[in-house]
Amino acid sequence: MKIDREFQARIPKLKPSELAALEASIAAEGCRDPLVVWSRDGKDDVLVDGHNRKAICEKLGVPFETLKLLFENRQAVIDWMLRHQLGRRNLSKEAAADLIGQVYNQRKQTKGGDRKSNPQNEDLIGRECQAVADELGVGRATVERDGAYAAAIDRLTSLLGVERDDIRDSEFIRDGETVKGRKLRMADVIELGKHPGTYETGKKAGKAYGLSDDDTAAVWKKLTDEGDSCTSVKAAIRELRNEKAARKVKTAKDELVEVRLGDFVEIAKDIPDGSVDIIITDPPYPHEFIDCWSQLSEVASRILKPHGLCIAYSGKLHLDQCMARMGEHLSFYWQIVFMQTVMPTIHPRKVNTKYKPILVFQNVPAGEKVQAHDRYFIDVIEGEKVEKDAHEWQQSADGVEKLIDIFTNVNDLIFEPFSGGGTTALVARQMNRRCIACEIDKKAYQGSIARVFSKDVARA
Repeated sequence: MKIDREFQARIPKLKPSELAALEASIAAEGCRDPLVVWSRDGKDDVLVDGHNRKAICEKLGVPFETLKLLFENRQAVIDWMLRHQLGRRNLSKEAAADLIGQVYNQRKQTKGGDRKSNPQNEDLIGRECQAVADELGVGRATVERDGAYAAAIDRLTSLLGVERDDIRDSEFIRDGETVKGRKLRMADVIELGKHPGTYETGKKAGKAYGLSDDDTAAVWKKLTDEGDSCTSVKAAIRELRNEKAARKVKTAKDELVEVRLGDFVEIAKDIPDGSVDIIITDPPYPHEFIDCWSQLSEVASRILKPHGLCIAYSGKLHLDQCMARMGEHLSFYWQIVFMQTVMPTIHPRKVNTKYKPILVFQNVPAGEKVQAHDRYFIDVIEGEKVEKDAHEWQQSADGVEKLIDIFTNVNDLIFEPFSGGGTTALVARQMNRRCIACEIDKKAYQGSIARVFSKDVARA
């Protein structure tokens, strides 16, 4: 009996607990189900179903029976195997999608593959898709998506030298432990596995898609080798793009804007007292960074001009603490409501939130009172779009642009202690304001300078 490695690779592996249960069952009761083989005249039989049972039986010295089936060709064998595997109760949704996609892609090849230049060929593919959907009891859109998913896995396994289970497992496993937050969604796999090309129709017509072989391998390395820093394919692609663009930036400084790598507290020591017109920033929201707000308040009280403003986006879960810490060295001026175009969920409070607070504090000299700004403004800003192309916490340029327009004048000096995706520095330059931006995280810094200074990265 021959083992065909291609056949075997298409079978989703059992989990260790499932394999142990199967071995215990065979040890206690013997091999109850026959192994299915492809019977070929004059040639060795090829194992089609029962790879795990065969290995266990040989290990334990347990006899087994075989059931010989006739197939027209290899494609027919694979089609039978895939459909048979879909009957397993322990399949993950990713494994099931891969199997459905392989069935569809195999049958589609007999109709001319993905070539759609011939309308008749396109109709044949469409009918085959519907036939697979009807046979397997799923929708046509599901079959098409699963076909793209399986095709992506085909490319990735060939390119990266990994197994199908490495791609379709919902979480990466390293040293026997699940890497938290490392979800590899089906949509991510499809995106990562696309062959490079250009959209021909629709809103994206003319735009490129897909990654080169080298870039695909680099993204995969980020996902598997770099701890929890890359939590999605999108984040890894963004990091790779930023790294490549940042390498082309000769200096992170021009006549208006400068982006520095390091802790803003240390960087601010080089800034003269009372020299900054305004601070516009977006500190990190998790509670582990709450001390940043006290540091921000202290630094702001020294470098801001008298009655200069410190404007900071804030989350809402720890808003009371953020305000209290800002008030350690500054005086409360106002709160602006930034209306978001998305509605994130704050799970600890079970709230779907539609707005984000923007805190406005003033550097009031001792013995003086809060002084009104020199122009009136509306305390609600409507966000226009979500932008996360350089950093996952990146703020949209439209909101920052409105803040700069309301509270600053041409050639004013802006300090940005938490640069992130570089939005404040980018918009400051576009509006002829000077800006010193800081970023302590090297990868975020690369994203900042790539976005602000590189011609290869799309600007806001």
